[in-house]
Amino acid sequence: MGTIYDTGKHRWEHDQPIYQNGQAVRWLLGPCPKCGSVTSTYGGGYSCLNDHCPHSADNFACNAGPKPDWWNTDVRVFLDGNAWCATGAGFQNLQESLAGFGDSPAAAVADMRHNQKISGGTSAAS
Repeated sequence: MGTIYDTGKHRWEHDQPIYQNGQAVRWLLGPCPKCGSVTSTYGGGYSCLNDHCPHSADNFACNAGPKPDWWNTDVRVFLDGNAWCATGAGFQNLQESLAGFGDSPAAAVADMRHNQKISGGTSAAS
């Protein structure tokens, strides 16, 4: 069973199949690093299912690039107000736990990893 994602906009499971004519043709992956929407396998990489995202298959001939290393781990990303928040394993609350914020899911994960280095903490996100 894959990681369950709930970004506040979408909820899905990593590696959940997408069926077409009764046959699995693609699989759901993690949140898009740019917009947080659902992504799926595409051309050896991934594609965002949000048609307006630069990582959408409609905007690329092949794929959006390598899959982020934080997919299918303990890292969670979600919208907190108008900013993306990333948290790691054992998250309790924003006052006591490691977190990062950014304008995109990828920026929030990078900020969380930066904060982790500063605090000297460890988590599955390292």
